[in-house]
Amino acid sequence: MRTVRIFFLVITFLSTLGITAQISDLGGIDYTSTIGDGDDPDFNRIRVWVNIPTKLKKKDHFLVNGLRYSNAKINFDRIESFSTTDLEEFHTLEYTLGYTFLLNEKWRFTAQIAPRLTSNLTDNISADDFIINGGIILIRTLSGEKRSRLSLGLTYSQTIGIPAPIPFVTYWREINKNLTYTLGFPITKVKYFFDQKKSSLETFVRIDGYFANLSNDIVIDGNTAESISLSQVIVGLGFDKYYGKHANIFAKAGYTLRNSLRLNEGLSDEVFDFDLSNAFFLRAGFKFNF
Repeated sequence: MRTVRIFFLVITFLSTLGITAQISDLGGIDYTSTIGDGDDPDFNRIRVWVNIPTKLKKKDHFLVNGLRYSNAKINFDRIESFSTTDLEEFHTLEYTLGYTFLLNEKWRFTAQIAPRLTSNLTDNISADDFIINGGIILIRTLSGEKRSRLSLGLTYSQTIGIPAPIPFVTYWREINKNLTYTLGFPITKVKYFFDQKKSSLETFVRIDGYFANLSNDIVIDGNTAESISLSQVIVGLGFDKYYGKHANIFAKAGYTLRNSLRLNEGLSDEVFDFDLSNAFFLRAGFKFNF
């Protein structure tokens, strides 16, 4: 049953930056656009989020409450064999509860649970509109001349375009004061800081995805579509401008090596593939930090 996933409780989806960045990232806004080739549909999304960290009584124990909202729009230029009216706008509202503490001098345990409502909301909200994301990650940090960070874990998220358990493995290393790199899944990148670390450039390859429930099922050639999923592999360049330690603006541009938009029965059984070509990718936004 599809509603069974509501009770699939796992814990955290944290970034390769480690828990320090998660705690200090208090909020922000970003805009993402995938520009369709020819008459392929365009995908546009705006997200806003806020995090409230709380230091607990135990040393190095933190609790983080977060709230995130996103609005996604798909512009269809070509006519399909079925109506795409209900596929033009989707809403996602997510609450996150994170917890982190030091296991010892080298290892940090991080955990988060994130119930999410994600749907086109063309009808009343139902149990199928809810998914619980999360996971667990262990982070090992080395300091000194050879600063590095290894993150290992398991998450449940839409990183690959459908809700699924996904391994999280990344290795971050500082080559010198101006150059760092990250190897792993779901992102690999090289980052260069300049202008006395007031700016940075990066090149990256990352996996990204989007998933939402359809309030009203769509019947296509006798098959029932119940959800929509977007799966992308993106290669690109990014720029960050830092304003002290408390804020930065960022812009990223790239090209999709994989760009798949599908309608599914349940979570992942394909009903219809929009057969997209690879496309240009843009993302820009602003973050403020503690």
